[in-house]
Amino acid sequence: HNTQKERGASAGFIGSKGKKFVDTMPKIRKDTDATKAKMISFYKSMDFSVYPKEMQNQMKDAMDRLSKLDSVRGNISSLTYNVPQTVGYYTPLNGAFIDTIAYIAKMSKEKNMTTSLTAFTNYLYSKERAGIERAVMSATFAQNSFAEGFYAKFVRLISQQETYMNRFLFLDSEDNINFYKKTLVGNSIDEVNRMRALALANSSEGFGIDATYWFKTITSKINLLKKVENHLADAILVQIQTLKGEASFNLTISIIGNIAIM
Repeated sequence: HNTQKERGASAGFIGSKGKKFVDTMPKIRKDTDATKAKMISFYKSMDFSVYPKEMQNQMKDAMDRLSKLDSVRGNISSLTYNVPQTVGYYTPLNGAFIDTIAYIAKMSKEKNMTTSLTAFTNYLYSKERAGIERAVMSATFAQNSFAEGFYAKFVRLISQQETYMNRFLFLDSEDNINFYKKTLVGNSIDEVNRMRALALANSSEGFGIDATYWFKTITSKINLLKKVENHLADAILVQIQTLKGEASFNLTISIIGNIAIM
């Protein structure tokens, strides 16, 4: 979530040639550093002997990408990187972590758990596209024009968000779907749609939209997506505990039965 946010602010900073997001970017980086430290600590505590080699490689790839963060930040701060280079670092980084969750779904042998994890993964892919949209349009509004190829990318991102979200809505439980629908409402949703419409209607330049306003508004929307994300994750953890309890109970009954037969 934080690297998604950092990507958007970094793109806006570069798109404005360092004039915007000067105060915002350091605060976001600080938040990222806090969650990065937690991630590194958790990674070191993992017992990889219980995971397949492919899973180990997936996690290592994600962590290797994360280790390059400070170097990338230096290139962003000095305006050495352009917007495609910046997005080109953060997006594969985020994708590597989300793909790890997708791999967990592949590992699962329990049908309902696989469905829940697959739905969750599709939701995360949709949210990630919303984050890329934030970055692409932060840069676009900052320079008041679409860079080459960015209009097509913008249209594609909206389509991808809808596709992944529709998969989530098809797969997940009624409770989770209702929570999503109740949460994703309000001014930030309406404003993002309004600014989207303006950008879609004008594929060249002259939008009259401040990049920092766009960033703030779509960040409010993505924060709502994060709220739903947390709800989905908590529901999966409850589901895991229930399955563990049922497995322990069945194992106990099986042992008692075998002893009785012997």
